[in-house]
Amino acid sequence: MSQPELVSLLDNTIYSWNHREIRPSHILYIIEHVNQRLGTLDKAYLNAEPVSVCYFSALQTVGALLVQTYLETKGFKTELHGITANTDLELLINKWNCKKPDSIVFSFSAFQFIYSIQSYSDELLKITDDIFAGGVVFNLDESLKDLLPRFVFPADLTDLAKLIDGRYLCKSKKSE
Repeated sequence: MSQPELVSLLDNTIYSWNHREIRPSHILYIIEHVNQRLGTLDKAYLNAEPVSVCYFSALQTVGALLVQTYLETKGFKTELHGITANTDLELLINKWNCKKPDSIVFSFSAFQFIYSIQSYSDELLKITDDIFAGGVVFNLDESLKDLLPRFVFPADLTDLAKLIDGRYLCKSKKSE
């Protein structure tokens, strides 16, 4: 499968998920398939530093895996980070202060960690102002977005990829 075909497969998978036509186990299978195919393609990444994709669980979440795979199909190098406690977040902040990522994405599947991220938001925004947040919790209660006022909340993964791409292009032009 070509890169555009992989993107199309993921778009169809997301559509099916949003319309409750597919199970999480099928999504994981598709993600695994796409990642295997991505490994066989010759690709040049658009970014030097990986986009950090963060999730809040000891186990990788379907949402974070989908974000990572989608961004990879769009040509962005990514890293997954599981956060289970504030100490994990503090370690990541220390890492990010040394190796500044262009973008950070937080995928929330539960609301509890929104308050932790809120308490570290000033530190995070010193690292990059390209911080994106999303996940099912914001669909359940949009007012939670007010807790992270300087974060960007893309409408969907297509929007996220376009926003990151647009911001990356702007940063590239500034550094030339």
